Amino acid sequence: MQSNHAQAVFPRRASLLTTIAAALALSIAPAARAQFNAPATTPVRDPAALKPPAGARVAIIEFEDMECPDCANANPLLREAAAKYNIPLIRHDFPLPFHPWSFEQDAPLDLVEVPLAAMDATLAEERYLGLAAKRAEPQLMRLLDWAAEHGGAFAVLWHPDRFDPLTSGGWDRLYSRVLDGVRERGGRCVPASELVSSHST
Repeated sequence: MQSNHAQAVFPRRASLLTTIAAALALSIAPAARAQFNAPATTPVRDPAALKPPAGARVAIIEFEDMECPDCANANPLLREAAAKYNIPLIRHDFPLPFHPWSFEQDAPLDLVEVPLAAMDATLAEERYLGLAAKRAEPQLMRLLDWAAEHGGAFAVLWHPDRFDPLTSGGWDRLYSRVLDGVRERGGRCVPASELVSSHST
């Protein structure tokens, strides 16, 4: 059975028999929002990570993906500046969509893996959670809230049979509400190809 995803912008509707890889890019954290053309200002819910350590008036605060080549290239400059000007360097791990590691090449593989965080079958089928669409909605909205608070990207997978309004039991409307929920929280829905090209090395 092939799976289906709608795209964030719907200039034309994708065929239900076509497999479309889609990812929800929820980028609320400042570093992630910049990658997705976010507004210049972002509300900060917990500023603790942005404060210098006790006794310091300023610090270099770095949010980095330890496998990101751009982060690796910038890191020596930040270390040099911190040492030269005697400024604390505070590093926070901020993983972008995953870069699996190649031990043969001793470098990240040239692929981006986006975690699948929501799938209709896992929510609906009795062998898994066995939820009705109405009961699954609050769980999905909590997932969106968490992703919006922490930033990141994840994939949503809905199968073709869940889009038939006569037989889907509300799963077709829930998919639309999930996409709306992403946008309401400041995120974007994009095809996987766009997400990968924005993170290509």
